[in-house]
Formats: sequence, structure tokens, C-alpha cells
Amino acid sequence: PSNSEVNVQKEKITSMGQLAVFCVRCCIAPTGVQVSTSWPKDPFKGQVGWDEKVFRGKTVVGLSDEKTAIVAFERFVKRVRLMDIFFSSKVYFPEGKSEIELDMQLAFAVPIDGYIWTSLERVSVLEHRPNDYFLTCISAEQENIVDGYYRIGGIREGKTVTVTFDKVQSLNGRAIRGLSGGKLRYETQNAKFAQETSDYLASHLTAEAKPGECV
Repeated sequence: PSNSEVNVQKEKITSMGQLAVFCVRCCIAPTGVQVSTSWPKDPFKGQVGWDEKVFRGKTVVGLSDEKTAIVAFERFVKRVRLMDIFFSSKVYFPEGKSEIELDMQLAFAVPIDGYIWTSLERVSVLEHRPNDYFLTCISAEQENIVDGYYRIGGIREGKTVTVTFDKVQSLNGRAIRGLSGGKLRYETQNAKFAQETSDYLASHLTAEAKPGECV
């Protein structure tokens, strides 16, 4: 063959090789991750679930005086650290641990449709200014039925404590979305759940101290 024919053949082989590499990279990429040879025109095109929704709960509790509010606030913080945050789900700690720590992995077991679904999460934020401020964020890991996070906050101002629970998520997978009963039902239930959880968290403020609690 002529030199020009050889050059054309080399270009085809190189192009096919690049195509093969590109296809392999597309196959190994996690679901929803875009792989392209140039900057994406629509960087959000890879989303595979419903849009992320923010479900907010907020509960304000007035205590009898500031001293009582401080004691109540620290009780609330202690119980959140122990992951006493849900009334129908269970949180598991790593072996030998009983309170959350920054970057700690947790397992959340949630009853859905007659079965227990256990997902992995991680403590991505943990901030505490004694007596008046607390914030933690528990983020979903890959092994999870949702894509998102829980954010729990508490602020004390005088004898008033405000508790917030934000649930930011999208369901992973078509099957679990089907079990949810549809998008409207899913959103209605989660909005209700967020407020009920906020109320439950706030109940720690007025609850009697448990044995062993120092506040």
C-alpha cells in the first residue's frame, strides 16, 4: 500500500482504540455519571432519580427560664449524639461506639413495605457550641436507598429553643420509587415525616432525664 493508505489506516486504528477506551470508561462509571471528551453541555443530564427535594421540620419550645433551657438544650444534644432521632427506625454504630463522631459511618435500618431496609450513612458535619448551638449532618453513602442527607439543628436564645430537621433527598432506583406509591404520596409522606421528626427531637427538651444522663 502507498504511504497515504498506511497513514489513513493508522488514523482509523487510533480512532477505534480511543473509542474502545471511551466505551470502557463509560461502562465502569457509576450510574448517572457522564463521561465525555469535552465539557458537558448539560452537566445535570445524568440525574437518574427524581429531583432532590427539601423536606423541612421546625419546632420551637419555650422553657420556664434560661437555666432550664440550657439544661434542656444539652439533653437534646446528648440524645442526638446517641442517635435517638427517629421513632420508627433504628441507627447502628460501629463496634465499640455509642455516640456519633465526625466522619463516622452509621447504618440506618428503616421499615418499608413490611421489610427492613438497611443503608449506610456518614456523619459529615458535627458542630456544638455548649448551651446554645448544635448542628449535625448525616449524609447517604453509595449503599443507600436515597441520595441525600439529614440535617439536625438546635439553637437556644434565652429560654427558647428552636429545633430543625431537614431531610434532603431523592429516591435511588426505579423499584424503590415504585414502592413509594408515586411521587405525590412520597412527597406528602416525607413532608409529614420531617415535621414529626422535628417534634420528636424537640420532645427531648421537656423529657425527664434518663438514668445516667448528666443533664
